[in-house]
Amino acid sequence: MLRWFHFAAFLLLSCASLADNVTFLRIDKSLVEQRVQQQPQSPEQRVTTLRAMFEKAGCAKPNIQVQTVPDQSLPNVICTPHVAGSTAEAQEELGIQVAVQVKDYLAEGVIRNAVNLPALSPEQYKRVQPYLALAQQLGSLVSQAAATRPARIKIRYAGELAELGTHLLRNAVLAGLLNAVLDEKVNVVNAPAVAASRGLTVEEETRRRERGFPHTLEVAALPGEAGGTGFSAEGTVLHDGTPRVIQIDGIPLEAQLDGTILYIRNHDEPGVIGFVGMTLGKHGVNIATFALGRREANRGAEAVSLVRLDGKVSEEILEPLKQHTAIRQAKLIHLV
Repeated sequence: MLRWFHFAAFLLLSCASLADNVTFLRIDKSLVEQRVQQQPQSPEQRVTTLRAMFEKAGCAKPNIQVQTVPDQSLPNVICTPHVAGSTAEAQEELGIQVAVQVKDYLAEGVIRNAVNLPALSPEQYKRVQPYLALAQQLGSLVSQAAATRPARIKIRYAGELAELGTHLLRNAVLAGLLNAVLDEKVNVVNAPAVAASRGLTVEEETRRRERGFPHTLEVAALPGEAGGTGFSAEGTVLHDGTPRVIQIDGIPLEAQLDGTILYIRNHDEPGVIGFVGMTLGKHGVNIATFALGRREANRGAEAVSLVRLDGKVSEEILEPLKQHTAIRQAKLIHLV
């Protein structure tokens, strides 16, 4: 027989109905379902109803604890799950578990037992961690470089990334993309909800890369209408764990993903690189690295450059750069 039963009933101040509530009691190793279907009642009436339900199920003196919490619709109220650690032993065990989880996150970035993130072992997290940084940086790059606000985000995983948990990588891409344009920062937990509230749709697919780097992540910002002009960037993680971009809109190049980057689209003509260096020098801006690529080996072909710059750089340098007839686009991109 059932000797005792602990039940915590959370009753909102709004006195919402407990209609159609289902409670399971374990009696003699079997589950007995008790379904409560009632009209809206006061908290006192609910306690009476619940006590009668448990007594009927075989619990002679049910211990019913009623806890009243504020209305969840209030903007300054956050309701969290009840862990039901009622005894001293349970509270001590829960305290140890929470302390270990906090330590793991602060020391290694490992998130355990989250209700809104996929569960990863420490080994899995170590594998995926460098790609999380890549995902956020690619999302930020795409967000800042795209000519127009995207309506769709397409993410393509190749190689190891397709095996590591694309859910977390997708969230990291969205976090990087949104943090580049929003004042209120988001994270890998709430990024999908924020993206959905802004009307962004996400498309995902996996593929096998036949040439070059086997493990890559590609992020594309696309317009709502098919056939519109979008922007895509593909990247990977090198052996030292640093993220790299390896393609911009299908044009191969390799560049680090950090700091302030001058993004240039131009026609491949003589003198463009010299003009860029001279213009930056006149404004006292030092070049850290200069990565460039072109779509084909022909004069006048479409070309792209990613120029990493030292220190703080003013937007004023962009107008002189745009004066060159071969330069179609120039933007400053800031990656953390």
